[in-house]
Amino acid sequence: RDFCLSRGLGDVYKRQYQRRVRGVPSPSTMSEKTETKTETKTETKTTQVREKKERKPRTTKQAGEGAKKKEGQEKKEKKERKPKVQKAPPKEGVKLPRKPFKGHGKNVKLYSRAKVIGYRRSHHVQNENQSLLKIEGVNTRKDVQFYLGKRVVWFYRAKTKDINGSKVRTIWGRIIHSHGNSGVVRARFATNLPPQAQGATVRVMLYPNSRI
Repeated sequence: RDFCLSRGLGDVYKRQYQRRVRGVPSPSTMSEKTETKTETKTETKTTQVREKKERKPRTTKQAGEGAKKKEGQEKKEKKERKPKVQKAPPKEGVKLPRKPFKGHGKNVKLYSRAKVIGYRRSHHVQNENQSLLKIEGVNTRKDVQFYLGKRVVWFYRAKTKDINGSKVRTIWGRIIHSHGNSGVVRARFATNLPPQAQGATVRVMLYPNSRI
């Protein structure tokens, strides 16, 4: 019995020594490591859950308010940095320059173009005192209402010069009514347009004029 017990213990000690030499952990150390890993994992999970609970999700309103506050603070800082300069009162009899408007320095178009289709007519009768115009971009009867009462100008070149030395002449008119449902307009001129004006371009002024 003593011999068997001593032999069995010797084998156990040999195996433990071999494992240590090879770097293989013993079952007792393995169990200890697994326990420590599980404990660390549980601790990390609990800390993450606590952080998520503490951190409330930011809504879009809160984000917008934060951005607005930052912008307001930056503007206040800029205003504080710039020293205020007191403007001297204007002297009597001195005109101050006007502030430029938004379209200052740009080519502003004050008219829209139209084509002369012909005279108002029926199958047998033609009225030369009313001309039909087709305005660019106007294709419905509702769009015509904006142009009712607007002034119309037809430019033509004469053979002789006038008092100012130019050969360019004008005939002014006014849009009086719509014609049909396709955006055509009736216009009446100070003097009836000649037949050579048919197919020519006409300017529809977008501002009032006291010529007619």
